[in-house]
Amino acid sequence: MTGTNDIYNMSSLANQGTIDSNYNSLTALISAGVASMVSCGKIVVISTVIPNSAYSSDTDSRIQLLDRVNTFISGLANGTTIFVVDGFTAMWDDAQPTLRVAKTNYLQDGTHPSAIGALEFGYTAMAPIKSAVARCTPDIDIYRDFNPALIKYNAFRRSTGGLAGVMGVGCTGTIAVGWYVFRLAGTPTAILDASIPYTKDMTNFIGGWNLKPVGGESFWQEMTIDSTANGDAINFVKNGTFNNTTGSIEGVCGGFMAFAEIEIDIVSQVNLGEISFNLVCYYTKGTAPVNIPYTGSYTFSSSSAGSTTDNGCTKRAMTRANRKVLRTPVFRFPENISDGEVKIDLATSISFVGNGNALLRLARPSLWINSGGRLS
Repeated sequence: MTGTNDIYNMSSLANQGTIDSNYNSLTALISAGVASMVSCGKIVVISTVIPNSAYSSDTDSRIQLLDRVNTFISGLANGTTIFVVDGFTAMWDDAQPTLRVAKTNYLQDGTHPSAIGALEFGYTAMAPIKSAVARCTPDIDIYRDFNPALIKYNAFRRSTGGLAGVMGVGCTGTIAVGWYVFRLAGTPTAILDASIPYTKDMTNFIGGWNLKPVGGESFWQEMTIDSTANGDAINFVKNGTFNNTTGSIEGVCGGFMAFAEIEIDIVSQVNLGEISFNLVCYYTKGTAPVNIPYTGSYTFSSSSAGSTTDNGCTKRAMTRANRKVLRTPVFRFPENISDGEVKIDLATSISFVGNGNALLRLARPSLWINSGGRLS
């Protein structure tokens, strides 16, 4: 449970009676809502109310109400059925202790969190959410009916196996086998290292990612990137080719579904804007029947395009070191594709918002295939 910070309507000059009345009304509603969910067997995660740019005067009566409501919410935590995220503290500009405003750029309009504010809120929410998940059995399995696909040279190797990696202009060092790197925009430079062993992190993740085994010889693709201008970007692509020949039972056929994942470790950064991860599919459109739909980024359509890039997954507002899994949406191959090669690329784009640098690591790209579409 979380809401924006304009959940009550009260004058900044309200008297004590009005403050008390609003407090009683708000806390009664919150109590009733939480109790209702707990009575239905739910595990509740609720957040304190975040700061608001309007609370910029130390005489604002809403500050007292905000503080009292947040104290009440904090007191709801019981460690079994109710867990509290302290969203207020995560976003509050404590350098102005008499006010209740957010840190610079943490709100997009004075009320709602910006990308950077939402990220900081997310960091604070991780621990209570993990505790809550540990108390229940999630009933959603994103891997159901999907099987891991063998991408060409899927494991990171330091020297042998498959094709050598290819580096573009501005890149030096050693790229992991099967990867291709090039400058997407601007003139950033990158020093690459493929010799650092991958280690699995069981503390920052919950759910299916922790259940996946580490197999084979796995290494990070480490890179030290320097940016000189806003818009600088470097792209990493890993190829995986599947044959869709007539009679093949191992190829990718029309109606199959797929999604991809990659783990990103941001060791340090200055002015890193975002990291995006996409599943790009190439195929040759068929000729008949002409009314069979093709898939688009979001919907089915009758487009005859020979390739599709899904919307991917983007990690924005890199404000601190962090380690995350990026997962693309599920892509559905169109039914009407010709026999021949179906090519899948996994593309990771790293971009900057100004003069800066970053020490990053990519690990374990995974491709998941559902043969013939979900049946249930």
